[in-house]
Amino acid sequence: MVADLNLICENISIFYMGSEHCLPGHCHSTGFYDRYLIHYIVSGKGKFICDGKTYYLHSGNAFLIAGEKGGYYEADHEDPWYYIWFNISGNMANNFLKSTGLSRQNPIYTTNNPQKITSHLEYLIKNQSENNEFLNCGTMLSILGDMIKYNANEIDNTKKTNIDYVNMCKNYIHMNYFKKIRVEGLCKFVKIEHSYLYRLFISELGQSPMDYILDYKLKRAEKLLTTTELSISDISSAIGYDDRFAFSKMFSKKYGLSPLKYRNKFKTGT
Repeated sequence: MVADLNLICENISIFYMGSEHCLPGHCHSTGFYDRYLIHYIVSGKGKFICDGKTYYLHSGNAFLIAGEKGGYYEADHEDPWYYIWFNISGNMANNFLKSTGLSRQNPIYTTNNPQKITSHLEYLIKNQSENNEFLNCGTMLSILGDMIKYNANEIDNTKKTNIDYVNMCKNYIHMNYFKKIRVEGLCKFVKIEHSYLYRLFISELGQSPMDYILDYKLKRAEKLLTTTELSISDISSAIGYDDRFAFSKMFSKKYGLSPLKYRNKFKTGT
């Protein structure tokens, strides 16, 4: 099963995704790959060979193929794997890899919540809408966000700089702006204290974590207002606001106009 999503979201491109229930011993080899190709293993087992190293994988693992040398992968002869694959590129994709510890040198991902990741991926495979790029892209961003949230890979926090922590938070916000995001959740994600994270944001971005979250959500709302015909209520929901009036108040405070007046002004050019 293969689908051409060809979705272009801000800073991320999602080109194809598909799934395959492999036969015993089924194998495949790739050469140069200029995007990031990720296979997530839903069930079964197999092996992945990259740069002379062999990795024996199972449900809850994923492997990355990228760069000049590609990779070789083969389903187990007794318990062949079923995997879902997708390929992505763009700045946000780069940040996603950094946040999960994935790289050419460390191409294996492990989740501590395989049921969550699997359910999201299978939902997108079964329910993708060719006519609703926002829904498809939003679902994929949610998947990437959950892969970061439920990442079991060991990442060496001692090597991170201040800007690394801030960028990790920015990446998390960009992938989850349609949800309710709390600063406490960011602190848990990067494993640092609230007061320290606050100082990092002020130092690196000149604003608090909460202000950055709000600004990014409103920027996404402004983009939806000027590029779609979604209702104000739908746009409010799309950036994680259940109360459209609270959303309108925050939008007016930032842009000086209500969402509806802002849209009308954009359309008329006045």
